[in-house]
Amino acid sequence: MFYVNADDNFKGLTYKLELAERWGFEMLAPSYNGFDTAQLAVYLHSLVLEDKARGKILILDTMKKFTDIMNKKIGTEFGKQIRAFVSHGGSMVMLAHVNKHRDADQKLQYSGTSDVVDDCDCAYMLDEIAVTTDGMKTVKFENIKSRGDVASTATYRYDAADGTIYKARLESVISVSDEQVKSLEQSKAIDAMCAKHAESRAALLDVMNGGLSVQTEIIKAAHERSGLSMNKLLKALKDHTGDNHTQGKYWSVTIGDKNSHTYKVNWPYGLMIETAENSMGGK
Repeated sequence: MFYVNADDNFKGLTYKLELAERWGFEMLAPSYNGFDTAQLAVYLHSLVLEDKARGKILILDTMKKFTDIMNKKIGTEFGKQIRAFVSHGGSMVMLAHVNKHRDADQKLQYSGTSDVVDDCDCAYMLDEIAVTTDGMKTVKFENIKSRGDVASTATYRYDAADGTIYKARLESVISVSDEQVKSLEQSKAIDAMCAKHAESRAALLDVMNGGLSVQTEIIKAAHERSGLSMNKLLKALKDHTGDNHTQGKYWSVTIGDKNSHTYKVNWPYGLMIETAENSMGGK
């Protein structure tokens, strides 16, 4: 196994070399011992010609150091070189970056042309699920491309706290159960919803705690006071409706005659706001 470390500083290279010596894998780095990332295709071609590809595993960190992932033509040619190596018994693991901005479904997006992923046999997207106050981070691998029998997801937790040395961080990695993942993802979804509707929620709570309870009146008053669109306010109203305040449900609803919707603020949100108003000399 060859770990090609082309995305690290001198300190990182030094420490990971110790890991390589300890666990028995080879580490290559640009400009060390004559290694040149631009010559990767030549190295791979030599392994194929000499029938030495079989059983060899190459890890590229990161892929953009070896090819232009934004160029469709170059990316396609790079894929052909990798395929030749793999078809002769080798294996290639490539790390790549994602875009800073997520898609409409809040999913991460691969940063580059689709050709590289299309040409791979297997691809996973790695995303953060949660980070606790003590720095423990939970991350999830989600399969987005598969030509074989592989796990659809894999989730791990590790110590990502500031000041944690790399060795301790590496040794802290543990697998996370499906039940734990479900709970963490639910919490993440609730946090995302609350952040998305923060401004609308404040406007809605303001008018509800002022005495309004009918849906049409709530939306109209919140719109007039905040300037937010009625559609945005209505979406927030529906998303935060329910009985369990720990699930991001700020108010509950009763449906009456002629499909009338009457809302009531859940505890403790109404009580907290009312107490704040009283402390400032309000109603």
